[in-house]
Amino acid sequence: MIQIYPLSLIFLKSNLLYACISIVVSVLIFYMLTWKYEVLHKLSTKRRVIYHDATFEHHSVFHALYQKEVQRFFGSYLAVINQGFGVIMLVIGSVLLVFVPPTILFSMLKVSQIPANVMDYIPLVIAGMLAFTFPSASSLSLEGKNLWIIQTAPIKMKDIIFSKISVTLSLHLIGYVCAIIAVFLRFSLAVEQMIAVLLIPLVYSFFTAILGFTLDYRFANYSWDNEIVPIKQGLQVGLTMLTGLFMVGLPILLSTGLVINLYFAMYLVASILFIVSVILFKLLSRIRTLS
Repeated sequence: MIQIYPLSLIFLKSNLLYACISIVVSVLIFYMLTWKYEVLHKLSTKRRVIYHDATFEHHSVFHALYQKEVQRFFGSYLAVINQGFGVIMLVIGSVLLVFVPPTILFSMLKVSQIPANVMDYIPLVIAGMLAFTFPSASSLSLEGKNLWIIQTAPIKMKDIIFSKISVTLSLHLIGYVCAIIAVFLRFSLAVEQMIAVLLIPLVYSFFTAILGFTLDYRFANYSWDNEIVPIKQGLQVGLTMLTGLFMVGLPILLSTGLVINLYFAMYLVASILFIVSVILFKLLSRIRTLS
């Protein structure tokens, strides 16, 4: 049997319709392959790319400045020992108070008999420890020769000032919370005593933080070679410490000298300190330059 090539049937049988269909199909196939060649080539050579969702945290300028101040404080053992001494002692004392009875603590301090009104002085003891913690009193001077960086940066002056004050307040908060928990667990306080323990130290805390920065702004020393100068030897540091301690002892002096109720004296002094703190805070809010 003789086999004949299919396309030759077109000429053998003169089938014009079959010829037209074959030509059209061939042209379409050729066109489709030519049109899609570039797409097929890219698919065969394209590298596999895997996309992952990434989360970017956005923090405010104040948060960044606050972190910088915290890192600088804890990065200097001189600052921690000299200007964080009050909070350190307050935390240690609070832990001891929780686990060691007050009678044993007083015997360790060579006190034979616990005074009957010892709980009335707890607010001033906590306030005194907070007044002994004042990083804000040297925070501006520690900028030293780098002051021009924050001066020329596109940063609001309020953010710079409040970030430096907030470090002191944050340290105070740690000691304050520890002391409050220890006192409430160990002693049975009257309502009047509880309110005083909660409020009086807070007022002293704000006053110390704001006063420290105000004095540092007034007596700032940017020309130093050793950080011990602004941290320990600065005039603003000494004034902040002495003023704080005097204000802690003032209610006791008023109650004994004028023979008035100790709680009245504490609230009187605390009210004055609160008013002074608000005035200083408003004045600091108007600062436009640090030099």
